[in-house]
Amino acid sequence: MASRRPVLVVESDLTVQGSLVSILSGDGYEATVVATGAEALAWLRLCRQDPCAILLPASMAAGGGREFLECLEREFPRLFSSLPIIFAREN
Repeated sequence: MASRRPVLVVESDLTVQGSLVSILSGDGYEATVVATGAEALAWLRLCRQDPCAILLPASMAAGGGREFLECLEREFPRLFSSLPIIFAREN
């Protein structure tokens, strides 16, 4: 079986992490979970396989999301321009 590119999930709440992993795996996606934008950038620096998407909490759009996106654009311009970056909110 060919390996799938994971969805990189940035979420600090353990309950939400579990729910997202369950939903994604139920739809056939592998999920890699990190708690912060800094951890996501560290994972991207070390990872040998690009994710197929990045899922961020909507709260990050107002908080550290801007800094994360600026770093992502600077360090990974190809990913930044081609990768779906999804801000999800809890409800």
